[in-house]
Amino acid sequence: MTTYPSAPRARLAPLTKLPAPFLAAATAGVINPAWRKVVITVKPYPMMTCGDEVLLFWHGLNSDAEPYRHEVRRFITERHVGRDVVFVVREPHITELDGGSLEISYQVTSKRLPATLVSQPLQLDIGDVSLQLPAAVANDAVGGSLDPARVPEGTCVTIKPYSRMAVGDRLILIASNDSRAVWRDVLDIEAHAVGREVAFWIDHSLIAPHEGQSLSLTYVVRRGHSVRRAEPMSLHLGPLRRPALKAPRIAGLNAGGLDVDGLQEGVSVVIDDAGLEAGELVWLQCNGSYAHVAEREITAATAGQALTFVVPAAFWQDQRGRSVHLFYQVERLDDVSQHSEWVTVQVRSETKS
Repeated sequence: MTTYPSAPRARLAPLTKLPAPFLAAATAGVINPAWRKVVITVKPYPMMTCGDEVLLFWHGLNSDAEPYRHEVRRFITERHVGRDVVFVVREPHITELDGGSLEISYQVTSKRLPATLVSQPLQLDIGDVSLQLPAAVANDAVGGSLDPARVPEGTCVTIKPYSRMAVGDRLILIASNDSRAVWRDVLDIEAHAVGREVAFWIDHSLIAPHEGQSLSLTYVVRRGHSVRRAEPMSLHLGPLRRPALKAPRIAGLNAGGLDVDGLQEGVSVVIDDAGLEAGELVWLQCNGSYAHVAEREITAATAGQALTFVVPAAFWQDQRGRSVHLFYQVERLDDVSQHSEWVTVQVRSETKS
């Protein structure tokens, strides 16, 4: 049996940071995204012991600033006490972060340590990284407008994860009016925030005095002497003024009439230029001898697009010789309900109903 002499626990304080991992192949802090693998080395650490667990963190942000996480676990055997610990990360985890940024670190768990120890991070880029910062997002704004009356308690401004996000970054959110700063706030990025959305809370008292005006919201990321600035977001403070909704468009309509003899596939009803946003709800109602109602929730993929409902052929067949009145309604994100113009369709058929 192999025994190891005990060591005083005072040699390592619980918050001691181990040295960053080593990646020899990276050139000027950049990994080539075409590499099939990278080899990462963790140097021997104090009180290295058989049975220790070394957990490598490969955490990054891709080219769209979306988090990507990969972890590799190794255990220290008798033969490897006092030797380098080698990790190999393969191509799929490299290409996932092409055009993004990467932070590699590790933690050590050991029966001889007073607490789990973590390393300093190694920060790298993978390929060509865009330094453009995503614009801030006002959570309660709709169509670029924020009505102070809807947020009497205040509102949030969200910053999405950005390339090279790291501990120690200082985010400065600035609101200006006619190029004059009216207020600002500061957030320091800690380890728990890296790769995640962060938010600033904006008190109602900072919004209400500017009702009827437009504010420009931007933020800067300061790290040491380096400063990066996001594109400004223009925010009108007041209710959103929307144009009236157009009437729905019915495929096959001829001089106000719809011939239904031989109709089998249903009739397309198209909603154009409604300025639909993700999360809004659209209702279509067709009133004849009975009502046909359909609804659709707008997603990020369908926002801003024309919306098509297909009203079943059976409904139209049941309305032979009658008038059908159609309209649609949009439930907006700011709790406004908009009602379109009506369309009247004469349902024609040579067959009696």
